[in-house]
Amino acid sequence: MEAFQNNIIFLEIASLLLCLIFFNIFKSKQFYFFIGYLMFAILADFIGGIIEVGSDAWLYNIYTFFEYSSVAGIYYFLANKQLSKKVVFFVSILFYLIYTISFIYHPLQRYTVIILHFCVVPFLFLYFQELLNSKKIINYKKQLFFWITVGLLIYYFGTLPFITLSFIGELQNKILWNIPAVILIIMHLIFIVSLIWLRKIRK
Repeated sequence: MEAFQNNIIFLEIASLLLCLIFFNIFKSKQFYFFIGYLMFAILADFIGGIIEVGSDAWLYNIYTFFEYSSVAGIYYFLANKQLSKKVVFFVSILFYLIYTISFIYHPLQRYTVIILHFCVVPFLFLYFQELLNSKKIINYKKQLFFWITVGLLIYYFGTLPFITLSFIGELQNKILWNIPAVILIIMHLIFIVSLIWLRKIRK
């Protein structure tokens, strides 16, 4: 697991560096939030790496706030239809309400990560729906956020069963924890390849 974790941090940093190097090519409001998404992930993993395992729940509970906010920001500014923006807005109100309550009713903090997964997945499908009904669908392969959304969808869908089992105490096999790590690696490889490939096309 430690080897996987080192690879993940390396790929997270690589994704962030490519975003900063190619910033002027992909610059947009949603790209700012994507950079924030990567920065918060790196910061959380770095701090988590120096905190004793089992005492880092508070860290990832705080990270959940910034992770959700980054994803919500991406898809709010990607949305062209008011309905999509309203969905992001009202789901965000619901998430932030639950998140705030979790500091009053502490047992709820165990489930904020799971709730995050359920909240962000609709944003990804709304993006695909808008893309499918727009002229951009003709050149969808050249849309950076198409590939970012594919990566995020693989991650949030693929890791949800493992995170759910972990939080309810049913995931005892440590080997199974390698699967979410592999999924995370795949997500960042999609980010990295798409950034490099699309940069060459747009150059």
